[in-house]
Amino acid sequence: MAIIDISDDTADGLFRDMLVGDYRAIKRSITRLESRIDDLKDHEMEDLHNDLRILASMDVLLGYYLTEDDANVIRAEA
Repeated sequence: MAIIDISDDTADGLFRDMLVGDYRAIKRSITRLESRIDDLKDHEMEDLHNDLRILASMDVLLGYYLTEDDANVIRAEA
């Protein structure tokens, strides 16, 4: 296994990028599931509830790792 040294700034940037990507993916999943809310199977309803809980947690992380302006831009995306 190779060890790669990166700066704290680089590590923070990588984490922020991964967080934003995951946040967007969870929002897409929620939108997709909510668009079929009346036809969801039990496991899909469970997925929706989990996604909503995870999104709320990730929202807190956005506020910590991004500037408030940047976090608000991400939050406002459809």
